[in-house]
Amino acid sequence: MEKLKNLLSEKKYDDALSYLKNQHLDKPIKYYNEGYIHYQKKEFALARYKLEKAKYGGLYSENYNEAVASVKESLDIKVIEDSYPIQDKVLLEISGLSTDVYLALVSFFLLVTLVGIIKAKKMLVSFGTLLTIISFSLGLFVFNLDLKVNIKENIVFEGPSKMFEQIQILPRGIKFITIKKDNKWEYIGYPEFLKGWVYNSEAKSL
Repeated sequence: MEKLKNLLSEKKYDDALSYLKNQHLDKPIKYYNEGYIHYQKKEFALARYKLEKAKYGGLYSENYNEAVASVKESLDIKVIEDSYPIQDKVLLEISGLSTDVYLALVSFFLLVTLVGIIKAKKMLVSFGTLLTIISFSLGLFVFNLDLKVNIKENIVFEGPSKMFEQIQILPRGIKFITIKKDNKWEYIGYPEFLKGWVYNSEAKSL
């Protein structure tokens, strides 16, 4: 990684990105470094996308949190995302979790249920069964959602046609969830205040 440090110190950011692509690194680490480089290039929306990919790949650290905060401030979206209702914040967080996380949850609760059966603990069986059903159902629901980071500003319409009224502008770098499509139109379902249709969005899925 010494070469990468040298490229960054010389501000050869495009060369650094090319170098990273050919390195066999853990994906979260690669995404984090790509996010940093895009940030240095002032490509803040792409930086947000790469950093979010790093997080959902399993990278959690104080440096990560500071990097995301800096990117959100540069994009001027921190106040917007901080104002989301709690249900939207939770949904935006869990919808990017990997399949492994949900499988681990289901497996754990199944184990709890099995222990309850073996030890003849009805309450433990009921508790484990309930949590297994909840985590399984949540996983099915979340996997039908498409979590994205918006790369370029886009107009949000009331319906899937430019004949409909323009509601607002979808800011660069903001996270949102689409829940249905109509040809090149996508419907934003979450967060609530962004609900509407966008055309030919260049947003990237996480």
